[in-house]
Amino acid sequence: MKTFNPTLQFPFVIICLLALVLQSLALAFSLWSGSVAAAPVSTSPSILICSK
Repeated sequence: MKTFNPTLQFPFVIICLLALVLQSLALAFSLWSGSVAAAPVSTSPSILICSK
């Protein structure tokens, strides 16, 4: 089991959460504006960031 290092993990968690928030905002905006084609583009970067 890996030891949890808060000092290393904390900034990464914040970046990941910010990316998820931006993703959901972009998704909501694309759905609101009616361009659903923009949704996959906005969701892919944060998934890549958080899956590392």
